[in-house]
Amino acid sequence: LSLGEGVVSVTFPEEGKISVSFALGNKTFEFPVEVYVLPVATLEFLVPLPREVVQGETLVLQGTLRDAEGDPCSGRRVWGEIRSSTFSAIAETLSDGSGRWILPLGGIAGVGRHILRVSAEDVLVEHELFGISGRPSFFWAVRPGTVLRYMAGYPVPFEVQVATAEGKPVQGAKVEWVWKTAEGVSPVPFSDLRVNERTDLSGKCVGEIAMPRKVGDYTLEARLPFWEVPPLTFSVTVLAAAPRFFEDLSVLPPSGRVGEPLNFRVRVRDTYGNPCPGKTVNVYLREGENLVKQQSVVTDTQGEASFTLIPQKPETLTVEARVQFTSYVLSWSLPVTDG
Repeated sequence: LSLGEGVVSVTFPEEGKISVSFALGNKTFEFPVEVYVLPVATLEFLVPLPREVVQGETLVLQGTLRDAEGDPCSGRRVWGEIRSSTFSAIAETLSDGSGRWILPLGGIAGVGRHILRVSAEDVLVEHELFGISGRPSFFWAVRPGTVLRYMAGYPVPFEVQVATAEGKPVQGAKVEWVWKTAEGVSPVPFSDLRVNERTDLSGKCVGEIAMPRKVGDYTLEARLPFWEVPPLTFSVTVLAAAPRFFEDLSVLPPSGRVGEPLNFRVRVRDTYGNPCPGKTVNVYLREGENLVKQQSVVTDTQGEASFTLIPQKPETLTVEARVQFTSYVLSWSLPVTDG
């Protein structure tokens, strides 16, 4: 002892009521001590839990246990189970001195949804797994081709297939579809995706995907999100859909004059508001019950077209413009004076 004082450190090997005695000369000091450990507060996984597992393969989980103060929990029981409606695998282990544990769980027996449960004392973690029939290695498009040109909103048939390294079809693998543009990456909207989410018995995902509503160039990717397999890439050019709106952009005077040109401007757009380029607009003058064709113009990249008419006599000038092969019509009627 230094200056009559000292410190003695004691490590208690186990829980329970223990008596600690100190002898100093002919004096003995005895202290009753109740030893306890803090319960498990956190169960952490050192390897991220998988979302898909190949049937028959053993799932090896690794993690750590810690108490509320962040210290490792050693010697604690860790219990795990994989369960489905037709299958169950159970295993348990103990954490080591650093709180780490390794838990092998027997391979699942079928394709489909499974629930993984891992617990230590009062801490429980649940995680959803999906069993698939084999390990994906190959991923290809059966149809269509990889360079596509379709109208906005048009449903396009798609068929992709997944196989193992041995060429066997993989059943149950999830396929994700995303659009990539200069603005970024976004999932194909659920309302546009009519393809089965997971591969069928033949390893295929089959269905339709509606094209984006905005014209432009896109990249469509099909991905296996839980496996390191290169995605399928489709280059897609979205064109305007069929004409839906025929609009008057003209700025006309209240009346015209003989010999002075009248300038008309129109615009054609599709259902989604995209301009419709390359559409023929036929221009007519109505004379009594008859329509007399004057000219034809073609819409530009903005879906717009202009035409000019020069009145030849004083009258009420009635002009009609029609989008060829559609029922869309614009008409104007204005008085024409002489001089």
